[in-house]
Amino acid sequence: MRSMLFVPGDDLRKLEKARESRADALIVDLEDSVAPDRRAAARRITREFLARERRQTVFVRINALTEPSWAEDIAAVAGGAPDGVMLPKCCSPEHVRMLDQVLTVMEVRDEVTPGRIKILPLAIEMAEAIFALGGYGSVSKRLCGLMWGVEDIAVDPGSDVRAENGAYLPAIELARSLCLYGAACAGVP
Repeated sequence: MRSMLFVPGDDLRKLEKARESRADALIVDLEDSVAPDRRAAARRITREFLARERRQTVFVRINALTEPSWAEDIAAVAGGAPDGVMLPKCCSPEHVRMLDQVLTVMEVRDEVTPGRIKILPLAIEMAEAIFALGGYGSVSKRLCGLMWGVEDIAVDPGSDVRAENGAYLPAIELARSLCLYGAACAGVP
């Protein structure tokens, strides 16, 4: 995948417009771009969108497993058989394992081909996650990659992201490099 376009899951007009883009994948967002009072609507709209003909790979970014709404997100969208679920603020392979188990149950419930829904964790958004990157190797057959969140990883240790010349600061470069090595260990992009 060369490009991913994040689109708020509570705006069908934006979702339809995104379908016309040249992005390789759409990330339908139920997390950061959706206000808490719009999350129920976002789940319903996202499910409607998943039922339509797809032109790109479609992932749904659910809320973090530390948020109570993540289970509602999965329950609402699994039956639409997204290509994958993006898991934000993933702190360890155990989070992927837990989501895998829930997806297995949801796929059976919704008669979705077992193992169809992949998992793409944002494996580095929290400082503690850096220390777990070597453990993703055999965590789940659903694992389809590892990602990092540049802005979020800077928040936890209180770091800036870029130097005055625009280059990533060393702490941010380290996070990016470790994500690359973690993905290599897991055998995923």
